[in-house]
Amino acid sequence: MNKSIRFLAGASLASAVAMTLAADGLAVAQEGASKLKATDWYHWRGPQQNGQSLETGLPTSFSIEGENLLWRKEEFATRSTPVVMNGRVYVVCRHEAETNKEAEKTVCINAETGEKIWESIHNIYLSDAPSERVGWASVIADPETDRVYVLGLGCTFQCLDGKTGKLIWEHSMLEEYGMLSTYGGRTNFPVVYEDMVIISGVNTGWDQTAVPTHRFLALDKNTGAAIWTMSTRPRPEDTTYSTPIFTVLNGQAAMVLGAAD
Repeated sequence: MNKSIRFLAGASLASAVAMTLAADGLAVAQEGASKLKATDWYHWRGPQQNGQSLETGLPTSFSIEGENLLWRKEEFATRSTPVVMNGRVYVVCRHEAETNKEAEKTVCINAETGEKIWESIHNIYLSDAPSERVGWASVIADPETDRVYVLGLGCTFQCLDGKTGKLIWEHSMLEEYGMLSTYGGRTNFPVVYEDMVIISGVNTGWDQTAVPTHRFLALDKNTGAAIWTMSTRPRPEDTTYSTPIFTVLNGQAAMVLGAAD
């Protein structure tokens, strides 16, 4: 894969990844950084979820006029941070913007050419959601399964085949778990840990879950089945956009996070 930055799919779709590798305790790298592709960017904060790239010799500047510009696709422009896996770029963006068919979609793009490989379209269901909230939570890629995970503006949570875009499983987190798309579309990033994909948000449901709480939910990444849930203090004062990271503390695997309380 060429060393130039490939993520240029519109003026608002650029990711600066020019840092060097440093040692850390993230579980995603426990089996050795050598097993991660230097040219891939699985998570909005990189392959090790720390904002650092494994790649070297990257350009230090670029411009939309052409300097170090491989391709440009304004139709995929979005606030979503692009992720890269196996030569494919993934973003969340608007579908048929400013029409009565407007929706949200996940797009897979050829990293070398900028050509669209597939798109997966889903309804937002929230008529009051501003367009700027589309792609608030970016795609998360899982190199072990070659699948991607997307939490949409309306809390539709999907597992898609990274190569074809085929839907593997889907949950309406709003309907099933009472997840709130706070302030009209601000959603949190999923994270993959071993065989689980973990998401969070302010939830309100019934019985013991009736009181609003910032809850984390771990799902089987292959089937979508719920494994565990945990809650912070009831009636949180605000929402949160903190993405969990994984580390080892005193020999214990741990997830470190910021909560809404």
